[in-house]
Amino acid sequence: KEVDVVGELLGSASVKQGYKAYKLDASGNIVGEKALKFIRPMAHVEATENMEIVKRAVDRLQAVSVGVPELAALKNAVDMLSDTLLGEIEKAIGREMDMPGEIRGQEEIGGFIRGMRDNGWTIEVPAVDANLKGAQFFADQFIYGEHPKGSFKEKVGLRVYKQVARAAFKAVVSMMLVNDRYHADLHAGNIMVDGDDTYDPASSPAMI
Repeated sequence: KEVDVVGELLGSASVKQGYKAYKLDASGNIVGEKALKFIRPMAHVEATENMEIVKRAVDRLQAVSVGVPELAALKNAVDMLSDTLLGEIEKAIGREMDMPGEIRGQEEIGGFIRGMRDNGWTIEVPAVDANLKGAQFFADQFIYGEHPKGSFKEKVGLRVYKQVARAAFKAVVSMMLVNDRYHADLHAGNIMVDGDDTYDPASSPAMI
């Protein structure tokens, strides 16, 4: 009811995809934009099947490598894939597909990080749309900008690049030491920097 058109792909991970979504008025004009994130269809099935394949392969390798000196290195590697490690991998997959948990995390972090300022840069966490969230998907604000990959560093210069890095670092330290909640996936694809061609820190907020 809130989204009329699903547009271009914004990003794709192992089990999730993000698309730009549009709300239209009666004349078909765009009146709102959102970022729609959802778990890929069949991701649960694929993850379960892939883990079963890994478990069977580990069992087979352990069986064939016992007592074979030439396969000692292989056995050592396979032994590292113990039930404990495989269990941790399964837990990690479960967390990755826990969309309600991700929503709660984004809302909590946004609650105490959104609006933080450092040296002219403002940290902004996109707000989740209360009407568009569930077990398989959620939508949040779409923020224009570019992530700090590729030519961003060259475009803004080292001084501004360091300012952005400092703002992000300060935000994460505050999360960990003050709020006891932190963004655990802070790679370059999850940081966006919004601004004009001059990248003036006074008017260009850093979006995380």
